[in-house]
Amino acid sequence: MANEIKITKTITYENGQLKYTYQPGTMQLPQATRGIHLQSIAATSVAADVAVATLGTPGLCVLQNLEPTTTGKTWNWGLKSSTGGIPQYFALKPKQIAMVNYGTSAMVIRGQGAAAGTVIVQVLTFEA
Repeated sequence: MANEIKITKTITYENGQLKYTYQPGTMQLPQATRGIHLQSIAATSVAADVAVATLGTPGLCVLQNLEPTTTGKTWNWGLKSSTGGIPQYFALKPKQIAMVNYGTSAMVIRGQGAAAGTVIVQVLTFEA
């Protein structure tokens, strides 16, 4: 089918004798308009918005912490509140990926590094 985003997820967990594989199959998400925006953000301990001005209506968003080691910096992110803060946030730890769908075009993702210094986060946003 044209005008869709296909996502295939697989999670494999191995810890000694405990093994589990989660493989729900391929999801097909319809896309009304075509558009994609890829950017890398150099986040500091100061909260900043994730801008997707080139898209009319942001839809699916994939966030990836590009820290090279698992002991690197964490990026805390969430939806921007009406006062500009992040009332509830999620931690995107080094080398991890998160996926989120914008509920409305008025929503804004905001994030900040959890420690001093800079953390690089890749943000891939598909138009809804």
